[in-house]
Amino acid sequence: MRYSIVIAAALCVMLMGADCLPLFQLNNQNGLDPVNPGPTLGVAIRAPARSRVVPTGSKISIEWTVGNAAGGDTIVDVIVRSREDFSETIIEGGVRVEKAGQIQTTIWDTTDFPRGQYGIRVRAKAGDEEDEVDAAGEITLDEAPSFVFTEPFEDTELMDLDPNDDNPDAREIVIRYSAGDPEGAATAQIGIDPGPTHTTGNEIVITEVDLAVDETLESFTWDGTDQSGQNVAAGEYFLYALVDDGVNEPQIIDGLAKIIVPEIPKEPNAPGENALPDPNRDMEVLDPGDKIRISFTLNQSEDVLVDLAVDQDDNHTNANEIRILRERLIDPNTTKDVFDWNGDDADGVRVPDGIYQIIMFINTGAGSPTTIENDFQMFVRSVEDQALIGLLQPVTDQERQPGAFLLIQWRDDDPSEEAKIRLTIDDDDMPNEAVETDDPEREILADREADGDGVLDSFQFQVPDDLTPGRYFIFAYIDSDGVDPPDMISTAAGQLDIPDPNQ
Repeated sequence: MRYSIVIAAALCVMLMGADCLPLFQLNNQNGLDPVNPGPTLGVAIRAPARSRVVPTGSKISIEWTVGNAAGGDTIVDVIVRSREDFSETIIEGGVRVEKAGQIQTTIWDTTDFPRGQYGIRVRAKAGDEEDEVDAAGEITLDEAPSFVFTEPFEDTELMDLDPNDDNPDAREIVIRYSAGDPEGAATAQIGIDPGPTHTTGNEIVITEVDLAVDETLESFTWDGTDQSGQNVAAGEYFLYALVDDGVNEPQIIDGLAKIIVPEIPKEPNAPGENALPDPNRDMEVLDPGDKIRISFTLNQSEDVLVDLAVDQDDNHTNANEIRILRERLIDPNTTKDVFDWNGDDADGVRVPDGIYQIIMFINTGAGSPTTIENDFQMFVRSVEDQALIGLLQPVTDQERQPGAFLLIQWRDDDPSEEAKIRLTIDDDDMPNEAVETDDPEREILADREADGDGVLDSFQFQVPDDLTPGRYFIFAYIDSDGVDPPDMISTAAGQLDIPDPNQ
């Protein structure tokens, strides 16, 4: 009994951090009792000391040691044992240990092991004596969930799947996938993204699902809205899924094709409705220029004041709208009026070259004016076939920390089909300065082909950490011949604000 106590005590000392310790001490000067020597072989496992769940394919470090008071070589097998069928697999066998008490390390590569719970055992043999011990910690291998999209397998547009229903504006698409998680713990966020990289922050989650234990074929019908029920903006989107079970690395799964979200058709304007029915197509104003007839219809019971404006972006309250007709008094008997526009603002100054939308403001004398917009674009050019660009985002000031992303969007028109786009930022509002007054203008995008649309009309700018805190203006240049000056420069309505970390 006292020999066993000596062995256990020595092992306890070893497990507290020693790299090489004598596992046995003789109890008298003459050595072990030849009549009743007791056990001379001992095994200990230091790691894994606690149970944990790891992905299949993980590499597990097993730390163990043996003591042999009788001296001589010890042969050791390191074994994993399935808790499901109790089958044993020797992952390192026939290890010859010549010096007792040293910490040994065995790496268990779990790649070829099925999911499940496993115990770890170290078995030692020296002469006729054997000993074995189980690790305190057990390992559970968690298999990664599976997920693959099966439809749509080609670029597909939202459409009315049931033309016989009572909602002519209903637009839907069926999305199918095959998925499963053996542990039944995984979820999948399914979303759409205007770009192919799904970690930039502009992804739109359209649904979240739990994965079944058995791999099954599932489907759902998407109606073109986000999780809050709002219609997704028109455009082409990449389909993706973010799959996570809490153990394995999250997976991003790409769809097989793009989803195309068309513009929602608008009903024709009813007679007498507040509307801007004309122009009913994209129009061009050249300098010294054609005149464009703008007509508007009204349905007002009292006198109103009408303003017409042009705007390069889709936000009509950010103060960059340009009035082209100011405060025309309309009496209640008027249901339709016209304005012939020659490209000048309300003060007779030529509107800068650009791509504009026509806006009508109706002031009743109470509350904010009613805003009506025309669906078509107005191209204001100084020369024929001039390339044009208009920044759409940001439309308001945006605060970003270094490392964060800022979405920059624009619309452009390139009659030559050869124009290139570049973007810059500057700490003053003067683009393309001949002599820079402050810090130099910094180029953040160059040589973007202007003839691409959709996602190619956007750029995700990651704020670098070497930008001085402050406010920055965003400029877009479009040029068709590579010679200064560019065809056009557009300034975003919103600025980038980098806060000072010391304030």
